[in-house]
Amino acid sequence: MRLRNRHKSVTAVLNCHREGDLLERSFRSVLESLRTLDGSGAGWELLCIADNCDSRTMAVLNASVASVPEYDVRVIPSAEGDLGLSRNLAVKNAAGEYIGFVDADDLVSRNWFSAAYRSNNEAPRSIFHPECNLYFGCVKAFFVHRNQAVYDLRALFFHNLWSALSFAHSETYKSTIYRRNRIDQGFGYEDWNWNCETILGGHEHRVVPGTCHFVRMKEGSLSQSSARNECLIQPTDLWKYLSRGQIGGQVGKWSDTVLSWIGRNQRSRNRRQTGFVSDKMFYDPDDLIFEEAPVWMHESLAAAQTDDSSIDLSGYLTNFSPLIESPFVPYFSDAAFNAASRGVDTIHFFDSSQTLKRVLPSISSERVFAITERSTEALPENVLWVENLETQLGYKFEMYLAMLAVQSRCRELHIWNSTIGLRVLAKYKLALRSAVSRVHYHGDPASCPEDLRPVFDACLSIS
Repeated sequence: MRLRNRHKSVTAVLNCHREGDLLERSFRSVLESLRTLDGSGAGWELLCIADNCDSRTMAVLNASVASVPEYDVRVIPSAEGDLGLSRNLAVKNAAGEYIGFVDADDLVSRNWFSAAYRSNNEAPRSIFHPECNLYFGCVKAFFVHRNQAVYDLRALFFHNLWSALSFAHSETYKSTIYRRNRIDQGFGYEDWNWNCETILGGHEHRVVPGTCHFVRMKEGSLSQSSARNECLIQPTDLWKYLSRGQIGGQVGKWSDTVLSWIGRNQRSRNRRQTGFVSDKMFYDPDDLIFEEAPVWMHESLAAAQTDDSSIDLSGYLTNFSPLIESPFVPYFSDAAFNAASRGVDTIHFFDSSQTLKRVLPSISSERVFAITERSTEALPENVLWVENLETQLGYKFEMYLAMLAVQSRCRELHIWNSTIGLRVLAKYKLALRSAVSRVHYHGDPASCPEDLRPVFDACLSIS
């Protein structure tokens, strides 16, 4: 039976770029998973977005499509040069009521599309993710997805909670589009930003039990480029609505308020409602020996290895999973959260509270925020004291302060002999150069690193 003549309930999107021979393995994996829908009566299609593909990748893609003339497989050429925009292009061309994304060098468990389709039919405004991502290649790791309800969503200020491997109603992707990555300007992680925006839109992220994706890790990936450039996510209004506890206005036909579940789950989260994999994977931040993983994971791996025999998950896997009890959220102070929520015009970095008091004897404006390294006195509510914060936040310390400047949509930065301010500026110079209009350094000109001057060019003043 030619499936191209049936109504399309599901569109699987394969985002192709420069995968070469690896694409054929992913193509086969996605097709085998889609075929599990046949017994349900759900029609499906496979939509391949060929975004700036090289010649070898196009040859493999064309051969793969030609090998299955009985199925509805389409190729959409693209010159977007961006994964987020390629996904948007797929949504515009998808015929299915539901859409699921897969990158063209990854594989999926055989039951992924059928199980995700059943789950989404029961909760059409939810966004579904596989229970676990298993990483192979240059890194062996695992990432357990959890239902949104178990998290304190302020954790999204520090890190992503769900990967881009999602399945949702087409209206979800149409109402919240992906934003372009601007890695050369310090902004990446389009999936992290999209996750924030969809929560803001009243959608809930959930897990499909007993499913997994096999994610190939290789040098030069988009996530590695984002990390190498110290990228942040672009500004989102999620913090504003988390602080208010509700959404203002309606959101399409699935209108709802964030209050209905944020208020409930922030007050009393069931900390044992964690999902369906072993407790070790949810609560132990240490590595996992794959041989100890649940039986269904071994069965999924065996099926995936028939598509790609190079998948090796033996031995220890690094735990990439975000902890339910985020170690960072307790240090997201009310002062910082309020600044991110309401927005500020100016952020000052001070070396001490004495300098703060001399420069700003009265810091009463809500549009001004200050960060001080040392303090010997009580501070106003719009001042953040960070003397011991670096010890608590570790590698997230500078990122926390840079995110605060970006998410509060700050337009001016003032640095008053603050070594921390200079460190934040140096590490996140691309994002901060894109986000702020002016940077003023008040101190010894010799203390201002030379490499900052060409980056911030005309927007940097030193006095």
